[in-house]
Amino acid sequence: MRTIWSLFQQSPFGPIQKHMEIALQCVKALRELLDDLANNEGKNTGVMETRVSELEHQADIIKNKIRDTLPKSIFMPVDRRDLLEVVSSIDSIADAAQDVARLIAMRKMAFPMELKTTFSEFAGFTFKAADLAADVVHELDELLQSAFSGAEADKVHELINFLGKEEHNADIAQGKLLEELFKIEDRMKPLDVMWWLKIFAKVGDIANNAEKMSNRLRLFMAK
Repeated sequence: MRTIWSLFQQSPFGPIQKHMEIALQCVKALRELLDDLANNEGKNTGVMETRVSELEHQADIIKNKIRDTLPKSIFMPVDRRDLLEVVSSIDSIADAAQDVARLIAMRKMAFPMELKTTFSEFAGFTFKAADLAADVVHELDELLQSAFSGAEADKVHELINFLGKEEHNADIAQGKLLEELFKIEDRMKPLDVMWWLKIFAKVGDIANNAEKMSNRLRLFMAK
């Protein structure tokens, strides 16, 4: 198994790309859990929550190794602090996915079927933002080779702009979702309403953290 340091020797962004890969796997595992909750009454929630937690733990291990082994000086036009901010934002994506999975597993609740269509739309925008975040991180090697300029920089800026649009769409869909939740809250247990509010907020945090990560990259591209 390759060490974090060997990844740095091959690419200054190698460990960060690996970190993003695991964070995205964590989000995809959460998506399967949510699909199971909406379509299969959460029959497999326990197993799926364990999978999300395992992936989040893997992401934590990579994050800590990056922080411990990131060279003090890397010969590239990127500040070490900026890279650590990117790592922190990527880790927050995995953390948010785990938070959602834990909230669902902690309290057995039937998914409000009246919200299924709008929730699917909201989750779709959120997960697309995470996918685009992974696409941005995947381009880091090419971006470095182009000295953060030219056609490659334009490509990355375009991806970041697309990500921002998906995050904005997620915000709009989340607002619509909350409106629909409040319309049926009288037929629900008060604690259920509160719990779904927490779940929806944490799902939205996935897109928020993806955008935060991409904006951090945008900033150090501009330096």
